[in-house]
Amino acid sequence: MVVADTISGLDLLINNAGILTDHETIANVRASDLQAHFMVNTIAPVLLVQALLPLLHQGQRPTIVNISSSFASIGRKSAAMPLRYSYAMSKAALNMFSKTLAGELAVQGIIVAAIHPGWTRTRIGGNEAQFQPAESATAVLATIDQLSMEQTGRFLTWDGRELAW
Repeated sequence: MVVADTISGLDLLINNAGILTDHETIANVRASDLQAHFMVNTIAPVLLVQALLPLLHQGQRPTIVNISSSFASIGRKSAAMPLRYSYAMSKAALNMFSKTLAGELAVQGIIVAAIHPGWTRTRIGGNEAQFQPAESATAVLATIDQLSMEQTGRFLTWDGRELAW
């Protein structure tokens, strides 16, 4: 079944895939981990947007949200943060995709944003994380509801604050 056979338009696309290899250092980062992270965290969202763009053009308020991470922020990166080379690099590439895509699609009225969902209790975030998944999702959806063309191309937190790229 093809998605276009089921729906006539798409208002919101949230790319929420993510994988993380922990405990990476420059001494043990592997090409296979880098490839896997870029495939899931960066390349798959690009291809999904490409495939669904015709349906977004038919949406009422077309919006693309790429779920990113504060680990992708070059401006916020510090020595105190866990290294996570593969994850951080692939999410930073997702941010560049978001910014570039926003520039291309703005003239077509499609909103694009990268959103950091906060430190969330998932397999990636761990049990000590700040938010339950439902709390994060509720906050992210509220932020998405407030997005406008003036915010296209921005990197935001779950509660709508702007993050440094």
